[in-house]
Amino acid sequence: MSHRYHPDPGRDDPPDAKLFDGCERCDEQAQFLVGLDRQNLAWFWSGMDQIKRLGKSPDRDLTENEHLAMNNLYAMAIIFERLSGVWPSPEVLGWVRDIEV
Repeated sequence: MSHRYHPDPGRDDPPDAKLFDGCERCDEQAQFLVGLDRQNLAWFWSGMDQIKRLGKSPDRDLTENEHLAMNNLYAMAIIFERLSGVWPSPEVLGWVRDIEV
């Protein structure tokens, strides 16, 4: 698995992207979220909650891998909600409260 240099100005990478397109490692992390560290996982969870539940637009254009990661988290959130009856918002998941996103 390769990890290409990014942000790559030649590829129009957003400088603040968390997962870049065209990078095997980022592709894998978007699909299998267990490779994300706590800070990035909280960023994606908060973003997923704002976009999917609250209908807000992201602050910037997301990469395809960032969309994929948020869609995968959304599927997990739906399963959590069906099993528990509670939407797992960042407020409900106290572990994200102490992380600046």
